[in-house]
Amino acid sequence: MATPTTSSEGIFVWVPKTAGTSIHKLLATHGCPLLMSPSQFSSFSNQGLVTFGHCGVLDVLASGGLTRDYFARAFKFCFVRNPWDRLVSLFFYLKQNRHQAVRHYEDFSAFCLDLETVNIPPVGSYNSKGLSQARPQLDWLVDDAGELFVDFAGRYESLDRDVKHICQVLGITGELVQSNCSKHRPYQEYYDARTRNIVAKTYRTDIEKFGYEF
Repeated sequence: MATPTTSSEGIFVWVPKTAGTSIHKLLATHGCPLLMSPSQFSSFSNQGLVTFGHCGVLDVLASGGLTRDYFARAFKFCFVRNPWDRLVSLFFYLKQNRHQAVRHYEDFSAFCLDLETVNIPPVGSYNSKGLSQARPQLDWLVDDAGELFVDFAGRYESLDRDVKHICQVLGITGELVQSNCSKHRPYQEYYDARTRNIVAKTYRTDIEKFGYEF
């Protein structure tokens, strides 16, 4: 999709662990609500900015929380991240918050090994369900035909530059302050050959689409 020159309306598609909290804090200063459940979707006026947290935007559209006219005209944007890095960040974030889905894992390696067999719930009309935040990033970003529906996919690795681009498109200004970061060493230190390959297989579509390497 072509990026519009300017737009005062935008949908932030919030892929987990891609600096979303920091981005939303900036957007919130310009009136961007965070609506994370079906009971909240209908409160959106279909004007200005919005994010639905980790809910599937197409599920919100299907529910009527978004009108098709607004969805078509709004600037839809997201951020993506190296899958090996994102998975480490997600694990330690869930651990820090004592999330039930990861309580029984002794370390990252055990969590990663389990990805080969564990059932990961799909992206849906909920913000989080079990390990749903570990889904491939494209699950938040493509339509039923497998095509990207976002107008712009920024990268965690070029966060400041890409946030400036989004602000320019939306016609807003603000300071990006990083927050909600998980604490861990460089992601490369947590992998061996087997776990590295598990991520390569589990997130193959993300890696191919966005050209990521370990």
